[in-house]
Amino acid sequence: MLYPIDRGQNLKEITKETFRYYNPQEQEWLPLDELIHRHRKRKTEHASLFTLQLDKEGTGQVQVKVSSIKSEDNQHMDIVVVRDTSCEQSLVKLQNTNSFSGLPNRYKAFADIGSRIASSTRRTRFAVIVLEMDNVSRLRGALGYNDMERILSHIANAIREMEEEGNIKGYHFDYSTFVLILDQPKDIHSIHLTISRFGKLVEQIKSTAKEMFRLSFSTGVSLFPEHATVNDLLNSAFAALAKAQEEGSGHTVIAQKDKLLQSDAVLTLSREIKEGLKNREFKLYFQPIFSSQDLRLAGAEVLLRWKHIEGMRHPGMFIPFAEKSGLIIDIGYYVLEETLRMLTHWNHSGFLPIQLNINLSLRELESIEFMNHLNRVLYQYDIGDSGIKYEITEYASMHNPILTRERLEKLHQMGIKVALDDFGTGYSSFSHLAEFPIDTLKIDKSFVDNMVQDRSKQHIISSITKLGHSLGMNLVAEGIETRDQAKLLQQMGVDLFQGYYFAKPMSQLEFQYLLTHPDEQKITV
Repeated sequence: MLYPIDRGQNLKEITKETFRYYNPQEQEWLPLDELIHRHRKRKTEHASLFTLQLDKEGTGQVQVKVSSIKSEDNQHMDIVVVRDTSCEQSLVKLQNTNSFSGLPNRYKAFADIGSRIASSTRRTRFAVIVLEMDNVSRLRGALGYNDMERILSHIANAIREMEEEGNIKGYHFDYSTFVLILDQPKDIHSIHLTISRFGKLVEQIKSTAKEMFRLSFSTGVSLFPEHATVNDLLNSAFAALAKAQEEGSGHTVIAQKDKLLQSDAVLTLSREIKEGLKNREFKLYFQPIFSSQDLRLAGAEVLLRWKHIEGMRHPGMFIPFAEKSGLIIDIGYYVLEETLRMLTHWNHSGFLPIQLNINLSLRELESIEFMNHLNRVLYQYDIGDSGIKYEITEYASMHNPILTRERLEKLHQMGIKVALDDFGTGYSSFSHLAEFPIDTLKIDKSFVDNMVQDRSKQHIISSITKLGHSLGMNLVAEGIETRDQAKLLQQMGVDLFQGYYFAKPMSQLEFQYLLTHPDEQKITV
């Protein structure tokens, strides 16, 4: 900063002749005497407060307080107090800036949007554009934090480049979420052109990510004055973003009040899930799995039920939403800890050793935070052989084979076995089975249905069983509902049985009774 006075001067040495300030309105340097003169013109007994620039760029500012008192001889005496406010300016700038990218942050966005609304006229229009990177967990898991930070830094620079073109202001809300404010858009087409321009700049990013993934953003847009308050603009834009993410990567949705009526219901469900987890409304149920040879209990699949105030809710009512919204991570934490807590209790109570299968979602598989949490929790409970097996669907395993193999190997290192669920319903090839560290194949219910009458299904199940055994895997048949199905599967060499013929999902107390009274489970094949 440039000071108009010698910085070595003592404040007492500063006189109205030596102190000068820059007036941006008049675009000239003025002496302190001019301030005193303007104060006297006000003819007030109260002090006058001036904020002065110390250079033309305005990078340094001081606050000057001028007051007048009368001396004993009835003469005016001027008192001038000078206070440097540059530290306060720096603090305000720090509070309003994203420390990583250097772009204005969410607090600055709220303030700027509020200012635009306050100074708006009947002709004022602007768009709030929320952009969130797709598949962030997958990218970060595959590339690591350093490469991801380089990508995000390039994105911030792309936004600065757009700002230079005028009528756009950019903000960095959080890790992978950015906001653009577009002034006076001519029409909806001009908004799409802005989003397209952003996409083209992002595509120019040079990174190893280009070899593995396509960088894309989902986008939600709200418009002023259709949405007239700060909260309405941002809430609507984020609701539109959620809608865009439901449609898949790279989509844009523009918020219209008559087309986003479901957003309140979505927010309500999100809040209820969070409260339900906090209040332990979610309950674990267990569907037993039996050995095909002696029909003894071998394990169980952990299922989730929500004991909502309005009645019991099954997974189909909330799991799809949780997967799209990211709340599946929180649900996964809950299920994992509840399962380990029960296993610890059963082990200490002398129950039969049991293995519990937990469903692993694609979001959890991609999340390095979830994997780290899993490692910590296993260490915390310290139950030796973990006693848990994660089930991953065939679709999830093939979404990103490279990352899948890496994650499954980490699970094995933690002592956790892996089952491939719904095998045969997706689009994986048999060759991938040898590449993945899979312990168990679960033959989907669709093959078991009508298998007694359908010879082609029998051939498929027989082939899968032989293949799995050749790779050292166990085979589980799901959805067994009749004795004839069980008998035929037993003859084919399937190792484990699961289905309503043997047992339906049961509560914790019911399953504990089965653990302590195994002989009462009378099943014949």
